[in-house]
Amino acid sequence: MRLLVVTLVLFTVVAGRAWAGFDEGKAAFERGDWPAALAQWQPCAGAGDAACQNGLGALYRLGRGVPQDLSAAAAWFRKAADQELRQGPGQSRQHVCRGRRTATG
Repeated sequence: MRLLVVTLVLFTVVAGRAWAGFDEGKAAFERGDWPAALAQWQPCAGAGDAACQNGLGALYRLGRGVPQDLSAAAAWFRKAADQELRQGPGQSRQHVCRGRRTATG
């Protein structure tokens, strides 16, 4: 039981940090601060957060804060889509859609 509680606490902390990274990246993206968006989304995207992966895809697709690279954009969008397939159609879909809305304005 104790292991379950510790695991849940750690998961909540990690998930909260990843979501905070997405929110801060989204705010930076909306104000046109591409390097800040990249700095916020890169760590959580690397950790497997679908919303951050989708955000990075948008940065690479648009060439904002990074050189435009459609191959890299497609790779990040694919990772985000793969996350949704692995996690099911619930909350993960909302995260990817939020990132997509942010990226396309």
